[in-house]
Amino acid sequence: MEPKSYFRGQKYIYDIVALYRRRADLRAYLELLLSIATIGVFALMALRPTVLTISNLLTEINTKEETSKQMDQKIQNLQTAQSILSQQKNNIAILASAVPTSPDLASYVRQIEGVAKRQCIYSRFRKPRCNSCRSSHHSSNCSSGPKKATSI
Repeated sequence: MEPKSYFRGQKYIYDIVALYRRRADLRAYLELLLSIATIGVFALMALRPTVLTISNLLTEINTKEETSKQMDQKIQNLQTAQSILSQQKNNIAILASAVPTSPDLASYVRQIEGVAKRQCIYSRFRKPRCNSCRSSHHSSNCSSGPKKATSI
């Protein structure tokens, strides 16, 4: 820096200080302005955590209100399901007796095969046998003929 610019800046500051000491109104205004700025800075530093806490609490309240609404809807759905269950109690008992409780596959396969033999139904996996003639139906020996059904 040049010595001239340094002295010019120093002279400017000395002029402001001299003006500050001479004029009481300027001194009062500057002190008021600096006091307000200091209070503003401290207020921001003190209020910022409080504002952040308030913001977080409002977000949490909104989230909990939404959760509460969802829970109320679930309670209402459960009450509706309970009323439907009580209305359909007889039908549920009928279904429970119709649907087997244990998987006894061999028994069901034998029942289906018995019905298929009685009706002369065949599947694509086994050659059909007719009860009336006891032969395969790959020839037209039986007068009744095979009955074609969907695959089992």
